[in-house]
Amino acid sequence: MELTHPEQNLSDPHFQSRSEIIKSIRGDAVCDILVIGGGIQGATFAHLAAFNGFRTVLLERDDYACGTSSRSSKIVHGGLRYLANFDFRQVLDGLHCREDLLQVAAHLVRPHSFALAVDRGANLERLKLQLGVTLYRLLSTLTKSRRALPAPALLEDPEVRSRYTIIPFEDALMDDARLVIERIIAARQEGARCLNYAQVMAHYRRQDGTHAVKWRETGLHSDAPAYELNAGVIVNCAGQWASQVEPVLSRNQKFRLVYSRGAHLLFSKPWRGPVLVRQAKDGRGRVYFIMPHFCGASAGTLVGTTEREISAEQAQLGTASVVEAGEAQELLEALERDFPSLALDRSSLFYGFAGVRTMVAAKGERNIDTAKLSRRHLWVESGGVLSLLGGKYTTARSIAEDGLRRLLKITQSKLKLTSLRGRLLAGGGVVSQEFSGACRENSVAETVIQACIQRFGSRVREMLAEPGLLQVVAGQVLQGEIELAIKHEQACTLDDLLSRRFGLEYTDGHGIAAAQQLCDSLGLGSGEAERQIGDYKAKIERGQALT
Repeated sequence: MELTHPEQNLSDPHFQSRSEIIKSIRGDAVCDILVIGGGIQGATFAHLAAFNGFRTVLLERDDYACGTSSRSSKIVHGGLRYLANFDFRQVLDGLHCREDLLQVAAHLVRPHSFALAVDRGANLERLKLQLGVTLYRLLSTLTKSRRALPAPALLEDPEVRSRYTIIPFEDALMDDARLVIERIIAARQEGARCLNYAQVMAHYRRQDGTHAVKWRETGLHSDAPAYELNAGVIVNCAGQWASQVEPVLSRNQKFRLVYSRGAHLLFSKPWRGPVLVRQAKDGRGRVYFIMPHFCGASAGTLVGTTEREISAEQAQLGTASVVEAGEAQELLEALERDFPSLALDRSSLFYGFAGVRTMVAAKGERNIDTAKLSRRHLWVESGGVLSLLGGKYTTARSIAEDGLRRLLKITQSKLKLTSLRGRLLAGGGVVSQEFSGACRENSVAETVIQACIQRFGSRVREMLAEPGLLQVVAGQVLQGEIELAIKHEQACTLDDLLSRRFGLEYTDGHGIAAAQQLCDSLGLGSGEAERQIGDYKAKIERGQALT
């Protein structure tokens, strides 16, 4: 597969400031496609549409990846468990997309060894799973996505080795929030105008089929006036808020939306083994994972996820991202029952977070087991608005391509879609050794250097422009990372930086030591800085409450 990289120049929208993008949208208030929603699905669709030559605008009500796209299980996978339902199409699609992500965003998506833990003596279950893994590996080979990995890291705990049969396989881990940011940058490099903290207030369809859209800035700019935008079509990628954008979705007679919350727990104990996969003993076929922390094995252990159906009202509340006591207890009890020797308990538990999945079920289907419900997506067109329902993070590229094909068919366009496959993301190129050398000359700690490379990939070359960009802030991030996040990635708040640009929310200490300096870099006044620091600390306390 040939890899291509977009050309970069200083007049590219990638280098425009947030105010310049607002000015551009106001001055040229016409687009072919308006994408609503800045999670992985919206970001990927905007990238694809712009790459195919459409005048594209993306508006996100809050920050990019502020919902489930930053609160997933951090796994890129083909879907081994879907083989139990003979859903080969979804597995093949997942494997193709997994391979593509490993190549176009190698700094954010990395292959990793996985291992199924099966009770010794459960021979029938072991044979079924071994057969499934063998088939999974065969499909990986057929899709050319099988790769040589280091030998699976051996589980060090003798009790685990003696209690379970270990069946190894391969998938990948990712930094989900950074992957969304890179998609947004890639979309802007192709000419899309993307804006966070920009809410669509209303839209209606004119007689000629185009849409009149009213939008305004939110967040710190909530007192800004409303603006108008003329869009050929609207693509609704608002995730669990899709029915707010297009209310007709909640009244559809053929399907209904199902929401499931997945809770994750973070422990301070390092995990250097494979991602351990264990089937929960709840009779529902649900599995949970024990895996290295996505900020690095030394940062701790991540355990997840639960599967609890919640209402639409719950899904759309800000508290949907908070782990409830019952969900935490469910995971802690599973760990105590299945892996007592690992000592993953409340004594090392330091944080929790949750994400909401949107799935589609038949209208009359009740008492659904969300663990067994298909993750297949559905595109629905109504009144010139194309809405995405469901879908996996891993397959965002193929979902976007399916959506754009449907859009071309609806509009009777004769244009032929060009795939994003093999199109490197902004940081997906070769990392300059000059960067590491310059950092070491400035006595930057190796952990800070590697964390920066993992976040920005080949974009670290932009931090060599000035010596001051290599200064370390609060022992955790480089000044250059802060400036790139604010100037190029539209970070507007302290939470944007700590949670979705740097991932420090999920580390021990949660980045609070850097909070005041980050507020200074954002240009916040003392009163606003105090408010944002207080809000961030309150958020952290909610995630710590279950400990």
